[in-house]
Amino acid sequence: MSDTWDSAIEAIEMMRRHEILPRYGNYAVFIEYINKSNIELVNEFNDFIAANKRITDEFCSDMYDKHIDRASSDKIINAGDDLAKEMSQIISDISNVGESTKTYNKKLTRAKTKLNNGKDINDLKEVVEDLTEATEKMGTNSRELEVKLTKTTREIEALRHELEIAKSEAYKDALTGLSNRKAFNSFLEAQVTIANKEAMPLSMIISDIDNFKQINDTWGHLTGDQVITFVASVMQRETPIDAMVCRYGGEEFCMLLPNVKTDEAQELAEKIRNNVQNKKLIKRNSGQDLGKITVSLGVARYRNKESTTNFIERCDAALYQSKKGGRNMTTIAAPTSKVKAA
Repeated sequence: MSDTWDSAIEAIEMMRRHEILPRYGNYAVFIEYINKSNIELVNEFNDFIAANKRITDEFCSDMYDKHIDRASSDKIINAGDDLAKEMSQIISDISNVGESTKTYNKKLTRAKTKLNNGKDINDLKEVVEDLTEATEKMGTNSRELEVKLTKTTREIEALRHELEIAKSEAYKDALTGLSNRKAFNSFLEAQVTIANKEAMPLSMIISDIDNFKQINDTWGHLTGDQVITFVASVMQRETPIDAMVCRYGGEEFCMLLPNVKTDEAQELAEKIRNNVQNKKLIKRNSGQDLGKITVSLGVARYRNKESTTNFIERCDAALYQSKKGGRNMTTIAAPTSKVKAA
């Protein structure tokens, strides 16, 4: 949880330096930038700063609209706001007890003085009465704070859980439950860095459902969604533990495979292709046979120091060759340059 607070504080400090008001949309942009969870946003933000341009509310609004999913962001911001309110209340409660402690310490000091200078039993009685009253008040304040802290701790834990769910949803595709493109791009950047640094193999599979427009036109979009969900489930089931698969486009999926060589990736792609074509799909509401569902796939291995854009384009070009070659097949990308689409 400390990392979350560190990020929040850093975001607020950065907004203050740029004289940006901490409105929820602005905060969403800065927290994404600080956490580096949205590579496209981070790159555009850095380019803007490198050009010595002034960060404004208009810039933040534009970044928010372009790079942040509003529904998911609102969930995160709302949960964060609630969390901040709870923490503010804790700080206020502790501060109140702190003031009470200061008062109590002052009374102890006065009592010590009176005891040293006291001349009769009445002075002693007055000191005892003052200390008794102050001690009882301190006990009451401490008990009240304990109750408040117990209650607030439970509420904060619930809010933290809600925040984690909201953050998770921001990186999930709503239909399939797979990671979305934003999550995949972040994962890709991280794995490319590792591959370049450690000379580890890194492979990619891009798959696309064959004749998907025809499926939609023939059976309707709900059945089209059923087909997408089915293919997603096959790919999810075959994804290795350290890898990631995402829904990259409408009927297109992308799988990134750290520490996997080209022949291994090709073997996995063929396994996915066969699993899809061998499954008989039935239209849910009518029981009609949807016919043979197939996918075409492209496989590429990352080349040292290659840009992520070129890596994806080579893999996508290999997919195109599978489509061009008759569909329901796997093609390995050209190793050093993009495959030219005819």
